[in-house]
Amino acid sequence: FALLIDGIGVGLTTNSMYLMVSQIPDATNRTSGYAAYNAAQISGINFGMLCGAALASSMGRRGIFPLVALLWFVSALLFFALSKSLGLGSVPLGEKKNAKENGGAGRVLSFLHRRRVWSFIVFAQAPFVLMASFVYYYLPLYSDASGLNEVTVAVLMMLYSMFAIYLGGGLTKWVMQRTGKAAPYAPILLSAAAVLLYAWAANFWGLFAAIFILGLANGFGRSVQQAQFSMLDECEEYGVPDAMGIFNFTDFIGQSFGPAVMGLVFLSKNMFGSTCVFALALALVCAVHFAINLSKKNK
Repeated sequence: FALLIDGIGVGLTTNSMYLMVSQIPDATNRTSGYAAYNAAQISGINFGMLCGAALASSMGRRGIFPLVALLWFVSALLFFALSKSLGLGSVPLGEKKNAKENGGAGRVLSFLHRRRVWSFIVFAQAPFVLMASFVYYYLPLYSDASGLNEVTVAVLMMLYSMFAIYLGGGLTKWVMQRTGKAAPYAPILLSAAAVLLYAWAANFWGLFAAIFILGLANGFGRSVQQAQFSMLDECEEYGVPDAMGIFNFTDFIGQSFGPAVMGLVFLSKNMFGSTCVFALALALVCAVHFAINLSKKNK
């Protein structure tokens, strides 16, 4: 129950912050905003994990939960105070009225029915979210089976996140300039190569290398996909903030199913064979999405 409540809080906070960034009118600045927020979020997660690991080792795990509740309460107060004073996320009255008049499930379904929208969510966003689940699902299992302590796990998580923190903005711009419309596929293919490397080595150093490569993909992957999705003509027509709200919702769904998929792949009897099939499937998914969007006509 505690994890459920905590997850709801994380989801609401993350979605509200992304909606604020999506209201930036200029596409280039909006991309930089996504990269900056992702870096700040991951930096906070890293700091919290390192502090939490140290506190859990010294004072026990039970004492961490009251401290987390207190931090959530203080953070919520600061967030509301700053939002009100700076006017962040405020929507003009006319836009609120139009949103109510044009809203409804029918409008959402019509948006999701657009070819470039649903294909991006299914063939680009979902595979990347699934691959990110490797770190959050398999790393704790491996660490527990290998007898690694909390501090070691926290250090590995910091390795995973350092690219997004220190190089996120630069990596995002560089990848988008070099690869163009193929940018959403780069983090997926990098992630597939990383898990293949671990499945082949099947030891700590293989895991270390895989986390390093996954961290590189994570450094630009989420920001690139958010930027590319928000620049779709369909999102401009629907309204970028509303479209990004749907994008974040499907992202959270993918995070929920990701561990189940990772479990099927990495807990099978033939882990390397299962991983090869999984990586090949990801490559085919990228090819299918590219083929679907060769035509500029929308359906």
